[in-house]
Amino acid sequence: MCSYIFILNMYLNVSDLDNPIMVVNDKIGESNYAVQIIEGEELRLSCYVNGNPVPKITFKKEADDSRISQSTSSDWLNYTTPSKCSDMGTYKCTGESTGFNYTEKMFGISVICKF
Repeated sequence: MCSYIFILNMYLNVSDLDNPIMVVNDKIGESNYAVQIIEGEELRLSCYVNGNPVPKITFKKEADDSRISQSTSSDWLNYTTPSKCSDMGTYKCTGESTGFNYTEKMFGISVICKF
């Protein structure tokens, strides 16, 4: 009588794409609340998008639809610059991953300008 033992290793690779989490100057960016900063202060934008595979994360300013920064190798995208009055406006963080549409979060930045 012969006995056979089969061992089968199974790996489950689950794909997912979470909604972005925005941080503006150490404050969570909320969709209907503009983060206020003073002109000349450092503007620190961070966006976290968890996903498998690792998503492409993009920051854009809505008014001129110009890309500010983009990352393809990390769950986090960070951007830092001295603030200017022209930074005031609505921004969008987008996460894109293969096999998914995309997720995005919009947030506002209000700059108190020095005259």
